[in-house]
Amino acid sequence: MHQAATTSSDTITYTGTAKIGDSSTQDVSGFVTILIQPMGNNSYMGWITANRSILTDAPNENTATLSARLWLSTTELTDFSVKWKNSAGEVLGSDKTLTVTRDMVNGSTLITCEFYHKDAQNACFRAGNVMTDNADEYVIVGEVSNLIGDKAATITGRIKNTRTNAIVTPDNVSWNAKAYKDNNELIKEVNSNVVTIAKSESDYGGTEHDAYVLFTATW
Repeated sequence: MHQAATTSSDTITYTGTAKIGDSSTQDVSGFVTILIQPMGNNSYMGWITANRSILTDAPNENTATLSARLWLSTTELTDFSVKWKNSAGEVLGSDKTLTVTRDMVNGSTLITCEFYHKDAQNACFRAGNVMTDNADEYVIVGEVSNLIGDKAATITGRIKNTRTNAIVTPDNVSWNAKAYKDNNELIKEVNSNVVTIAKSESDYGGTEHDAYVLFTATW
């Protein structure tokens, strides 16, 4: 875990094997970013809770419910509004609870929530949740290298066939990669399946922070 005087974060990663039907299995993995930040008099903290982050084609697993909660200092607020958006910036809803269907998730999709306190015109906080549709035939998986000390991290996107668990390389594939700080601020965008993030690009506020990358592949 990163050590800092006021603000820090850490990431829990998980892996496992999902059984599909009577005989088919699939390796699955994911991550949850744990944010730790100061709670001063003017500190907003938004949070998304989800009953699941991985969708399948099973009747009881093909939707997810995301709920938004907002705090000011140590007080939970109720007088706020939200805007849910997908990776393309399209507004998905404005209720504090959002139902995510498989049609809203293409492989893996980042769904963000913008929080607005009272009648404010500008968001006071943003949070995000990565949703994955394991029933899609193809998903993108990321490989991270050089994530040691102060070295820049290189993240490479690969296309995985969920039916065979094999990495595939389709013809004429076009890549796009967007790197974000853990507060959902865009760091950079490249038209490639490889992106490098320097420590100085992901950190802010004088403390260490995590970053994540959203890949899109079209063919």
